[in-house]
Parts: sequence; C-alpha cells; structure tokens
Amino acid sequence: MIIKKRREVDEINSSSMADIAFLLLVFFLVTTTIDPGEGLTMVLPPYEADQLNKDADEIVKILVQASGQVLFDGEIMVIEQIKENAKNKVQEFQIIKRDDTKQPIFVVITHEKAQYQTFLKVLDQLKLAECKKISVVES
Repeated sequence: MIIKKRREVDEINSSSMADIAFLLLVFFLVTTTIDPGEGLTMVLPPYEADQLNKDADEIVKILVQASGQVLFDGEIMVIEQIKENAKNKVQEFQIIKRDDTKQPIFVVITHEKAQYQTFLKVLDQLKLAECKKISVVES
C-alpha cells in the first residue's frame, strides 16, 4: 500500500496587506475632490470711506435675539412681516430722499446664541423685499 504524504498548504503572506491598504487609502484621499458646497452668496460692494458716516435715518436695525425674537427698528415682529415692512421702509426712504435708486442700510444684528436658521430667514426676507444694502453684525 502506498502512503501519500500530505503536502502542507503554503500560507499566504499577509504582512504586506496593511501596506497595500494604506497606499490605496492615501491614493484615494489624494485623488478625490471634495465639493465645498454653496454657502451664502452675497455680492459685496467696493469699500468706500464715505459710507462710514451715515445718518440715523438711513439705517434700519434688525435685531435677532437669542430667544428667536426679532426686532425690526425697535418693534417686535414675526419673521414673515419683515418683507412687507422692509419694502415700506425702502419706499419711505425713496420718498424722503426724492430718489428712486437710493435705499436705506438694513443692519442685521444677531446675538451670538441666536439660531442660525432664524438669521437666514431674516436675510431671506430682506432679499425677497429686494433690499440692496444689507449689513451683518454680531453683537
């Protein structure tokens, strides 16, 4: 009777598998492009030194408080009412200045603990009212 010797199965050398996985990871990280997203699109005007000295009637303050409450020129207001009131302020300003191209400056002052969504809703309302001069300030 012939006895067959069993051959030992060679093991696969896995010592370099970690190196290969690391190289593939680095390769894909380097070659992948990441989309930064849209963010807020705002067109900023060129800097003019004379814009720093504005009259009080040219500035409309909108305060976004930490509680979510919004004050439009000192009056508590629901966010949906900002659009209509901003349009009225622009019309009043144009009548006073007797110039249809001029607009007041809407200064949005946000508390540091205010919700970002509330701030964005206020900005959206001002854009819907076609306000051209918007300034953003953190209190």
